[in-house]
Amino acid sequence: MRLRPILTAVVTIALLSVVAGSSPGVAAIPGTSSAGRMEVERIQRHFDSVLVELHARDVASLAAEQRSHRFALVETLRAYRDRGLFPRNYDFAEPTPYFIDRRTGVLCAVAHLMDATGRRDLVNRIAARDNNVWVPALAGDRDVGAWLAEQGITLAEAARIQLPYESFEPTPPMRAAAGSARIRYFAGSAAALSASAAAMAMRDGKRGRSVDLLGAAAGLGSIVLAANAPRDGGMTPAVTTVTAANVGVGVAGLLFSVFHMSRSAGQSRQVATPERDERARLSVTPTMSPSEGAGLSVAVRF
Repeated sequence: MRLRPILTAVVTIALLSVVAGSSPGVAAIPGTSSAGRMEVERIQRHFDSVLVELHARDVASLAAEQRSHRFALVETLRAYRDRGLFPRNYDFAEPTPYFIDRRTGVLCAVAHLMDATGRRDLVNRIAARDNNVWVPALAGDRDVGAWLAEQGITLAEAARIQLPYESFEPTPPMRAAAGSARIRYFAGSAAALSASAAAMAMRDGKRGRSVDLLGAAAGLGSIVLAANAPRDGGMTPAVTTVTAANVGVGVAGLLFSVFHMSRSAGQSRQVATPERDERARLSVTPTMSPSEGAGLSVAVRF
């Protein structure tokens, strides 16, 4: 096995991955900044108080099934608090509730409780109608009322669980990091796509193994780039378009290069076979004749 072509392909892919650079996106995750951590702590303190209030309520009037559901709901809320993943307010200057974070898909506490009890349909319907709705405004929703009764909690308790989220605006360094990651992604994608195009153009006039290796490396590089597309702040239309191109061209280029290498290897075997046959047509046979004695018979077939 020749290691040089394999090493060339691996180095090419590694360089393209470095150019893409997925790590800068981590810096733009809300909650990793000091302001983000303060917001998480504020929300967790809110749930600390709510959990105390929920435990303090007299539930003697509830049916056994309602008490069981209520206990499970409280434990779900406790786990939600401990996890520390909450929606962010990217749209309003004033504190505003969100049923579903439009960027990350994280659910608010009330929506999370509904989803955990099998009512994601209710979450989606409410969010589609008004993603920033306050729970008291759902007082006339019969499905919400039925869910509250089944879980053994009141509308007032659900309203107490809900809270608005402070405005979150990425700091200038975070925005700069996100923009820098996209620039590197676009540059790496341009290099990979150009390499794929060059391999296809050269393949028509030159059926060399190096061209196939270039095409395979470029295809794999495009796929790696697509997997590491910058997603901080959401997938912009430009990033989405380039990612789709990376996936399409990468998969097509990789498959075509592998197919062409396999076909070239098959053709090489077919060319080599007649040579082996020609050598086999030369035969030497011992002979014995009463008139001429012992000897060798040499036959060459063309």
